[in-house]
Amino acid sequence: MTTPDPPPHRRRSRVPPALAALLACVACLGLTWAVVVPPWQAPDETAHTAYVQSVAERGALPGGDRPLLSSEQGAAAELANTFQVTGQPLTDPEWSPRIAARRDRLGELARDDGGGGSNPASSNPPLFYLYESLAYRVAGGGDIFSRMLAMRLASVAWLLVTVTAAWLLAGQIFRRDRRLQLVAAAFTGLLPMMTSVASSVNPDAMMIALWTLALWLGTALLRDGGWRTGAGLGLVTGLALVTKPTSYALIAPVLLVLAIAAVRTRARTSTGQAARGLLAGTGALVVPLAAWVIAARLMDRAADTQLAAVAAKANLREFTTYVWQFYLPKLPFQSDYRATHPNFQTLADGLPLYDTWIRTGGAAFGYLEVQFPEPVYWLFAAAALVAVAACILSLRGRRRALDAATAVFFAALVLILLAGLHWTEYRLLQAGGQSFIQGRYLLPVAALGGLVVAQATRLAPAQGRTRFVVHAVILGALAVLQIHSLALVMARYYA
Repeated sequence: MTTPDPPPHRRRSRVPPALAALLACVACLGLTWAVVVPPWQAPDETAHTAYVQSVAERGALPGGDRPLLSSEQGAAAELANTFQVTGQPLTDPEWSPRIAARRDRLGELARDDGGGGSNPASSNPPLFYLYESLAYRVAGGGDIFSRMLAMRLASVAWLLVTVTAAWLLAGQIFRRDRRLQLVAAAFTGLLPMMTSVASSVNPDAMMIALWTLALWLGTALLRDGGWRTGAGLGLVTGLALVTKPTSYALIAPVLLVLAIAAVRTRARTSTGQAARGLLAGTGALVVPLAAWVIAARLMDRAADTQLAAVAAKANLREFTTYVWQFYLPKLPFQSDYRATHPNFQTLADGLPLYDTWIRTGGAAFGYLEVQFPEPVYWLFAAAALVAVAACILSLRGRRRALDAATAVFFAALVLILLAGLHWTEYRLLQAGGQSFIQGRYLLPVAALGGLVVAQATRLAPAQGRTRFVVHAVILGALAVLQIHSLALVMARYYA
């Protein structure tokens, strides 16, 4: 006697075993990264922690003439030798027995005398820091190191959201092919840079999750055109805008998706239905942003400091020269941008496409000083080329299965993100600043990389075990890379 199928609502609510196993694995790795990396040895974590502490202890955003760090955080950073270790591979953290003896004294120091306007993170909107302040308050009875761990674990929760959203995005693209969904989501969640960044106190953890949700909801909206999906897309976009200014790159692609979905809905149903969907999406987008703008006005602070800084007038020809020489050799009629802007060579020396996107995007931990031997990055570059080539070849004969609007959505998102990063760096270089672009800034679109890898595996025959073996090799390679990345970090800080 066969067992009857469960009701449809029960089938939909059940988490697929592959996704559940992947989430458990990612959660364990996130916890490991959160524990292994010493406090404030993740990018910009000192400033982000100070921002959270200002919100949690003073109920105020950073600003004014206060010191950057509170007495407690400053003493804890000195105790752990934080500033001497940052970016210095030959200097180790302080692990002597005196730390245990002096940690108890940290509780006697002030927590609320920091949060000054010199905080480089103070131009960020407050959503992530409000979220982290909850974890900070939950662990408020412990010392600052305990609160740091609690905040890192709160960031790991967003990593799980990212993996789930990548799974759902792949389900839209590959028609719920569970193996392809697993490969795409595993690539997204098991990248060492992803687990490293998303297990630290950094707004990128929340931003990456919101971007991945936007990718999924935008793709779903182009398929079904439902107003609820449009409202969800608008909401996660609005939340991303009040998480980090980088998310302004989402606005144009999301509005394009809403417009295309409205046109398709109008063709299928009615003008009224299309209008409702468009209004739901744009309204949900505007509400979080408007709330932040109004709150910033009431607090007499700028809501978009970074955006205003990069929106200033610039020489378009010189910007084009900068972008060209970032990727390609100088043309005879061009001026030498490197000669006039020496700081441009900080990260973009040699082969920028390789040095910036492959090396620092593949595995460069701490403040970029913890890296693998050079041949490992050659393997990263070769694997990326193979994946892209196999993806392109696998799409031959499947062109009709690829929705043109979805492809435009993905391409617009990547191109606008890149353009925004380059424009920001160009403006900084013009002002005498340093190059700032790093590979981790492409993590918001890491789920698209997962789609490329999963699509590339479709070049293997579906019959037999060939494709299964390919998938197993990819998952195994990601696991090995994670283990070696953790070993590299542990050797750096504990050997």
